[in-house]
Amino acid sequence: MKQEIIDFIGSANYQGDDLGTYIWANRPDGIRELILIVCGYNSDTEEKEGKEVAEHFQNELGKFIAKAINEKIQRDCVKVERISVRNIDMPKRLLNFFKTAEIIYLDEISEFKKYEILLFHNVGVKRLFELEQIMDKYNVKFKSE
Repeated sequence: MKQEIIDFIGSANYQGDDLGTYIWANRPDGIRELILIVCGYNSDTEEKEGKEVAEHFQNELGKFIAKAINEKIQRDCVKVERISVRNIDMPKRLLNFFKTAEIIYLDEISEFKKYEILLFHNVGVKRLFELEQIMDKYNVKFKSE
């Protein structure tokens, strides 16, 4: 699903006007599609802070969101050679963990948080340590907490 989202968005940019700030997808097929309307203030904020300050905040928020989307897409689009866990020299019990978790490629481990690994049958501190050594060797990280 992640790849479908990346393919749909392509890259994001923002545009602000009197009515709001808009986040646009610049799709790879050349189509520009609205994906988000940012409302960073309301009439109370406008009365307290002034319209100019409120619009500036809203535009900066839109800019921040568009930048975050683009950075996420850039990180996720880095092509990595996929390494089959069967091609890695490892203890049999660790290989059994990969089979149980239905993990075929090492980079798939990054879909798990570290503590989630310990919830698998027969995975303790020793297996986790072995797994982390392999992950370090191939520069693979757990999902962020």
